[in-house]
Amino acid sequence: MERNLEKNKSPLRSTKTALETGQQETENARQQIRREHENLHNTVTFIEQTSDLRVLLPMLGDLRGQLENHFSHEEGPEGLHDAIGDSAPHFLTAVQRLFEEHRNFLSTLDQLIEEAQACWEGPLADILHQAETLCRKLQEHEAEETELLTDSVLLDIGDSS
Repeated sequence: MERNLEKNKSPLRSTKTALETGQQETENARQQIRREHENLHNTVTFIEQTSDLRVLLPMLGDLRGQLENHFSHEEGPEGLHDAIGDSAPHFLTAVQRLFEEHRNFLSTLDQLIEEAQACWEGPLADILHQAETLCRKLQEHEAEETELLTDSVLLDIGDSS
């Protein structure tokens, strides 16, 4: 019986188990990255279809958070480097280039968020304020016309008696 236990603990069996575990972890990482790519695609598609800055600003912030999280998974343990490097080490140069693009995307997105926020707080805020002022003055004008018409009808009725 003791020999059977020793047999199950052979170095070959341990290596096989470790290899299977490593392959499963790599496959799990690949699936995680695929799911994140799908979520990013959905967010990007929504942003592309948005022309309302009130909606766009928070979506850009959400995208930034998603990208930061996603890039950390791709660049971290069991990320792209490990998933691709083990099976296709000749692609590692391309992986490094993609990692550099990650930093560029985040930087560009930060700048876009800053510019959109400045637009929201600056020129757009001014235009919205001017539109609000115009609408308020127009409503006051219309109310004055209505009052004038009402008064004129009441006066006409009073004069005709």
